[in-house]
Amino acid sequence: MYIENNCSVVTQHAYGGKYRGRQTPSDNTIRLWFSNFVEQGTVGDCRQVVHRRPRRPNELVEAVIDNVSDNPHVSYRQRAQHFGVSGTTLRRILKENLHLVSYKAQLTQKILPTDSSRRLEYDQKVA
Repeated sequence: MYIENNCSVVTQHAYGGKYRGRQTPSDNTIRLWFSNFVEQGTVGDCRQVVHRRPRRPNELVEAVIDNVSDNPHVSYRQRAQHFGVSGTTLRRILKENLHLVSYKAQLTQKILPTDSSRRLEYDQKVA
């Protein structure tokens, strides 16, 4: 219909006359259908291209393994900056190749030998 109507929006009116009771598509929708038909050969939805992540080079993985074994106390952010890769890439290498997970060290209070007796005293006072 779009070609018959000289690529005009008059197609909306023709569609409405032919398919009574259905909602008439917008002019943008008609143009999109036509461009899909010309480019893809179909007016249906085209499958989206799936972008795959590039493979991590083995040299980088080996360098990270050596670096971690030399100094395991460096943060992953500093290590990522050192190798010039994103933090996500480095975390994937650490997790998938080295089977390591990043964590944040949490400071806790040291438990002293005298603490257990103090806890018992406090518990008895409260109860």
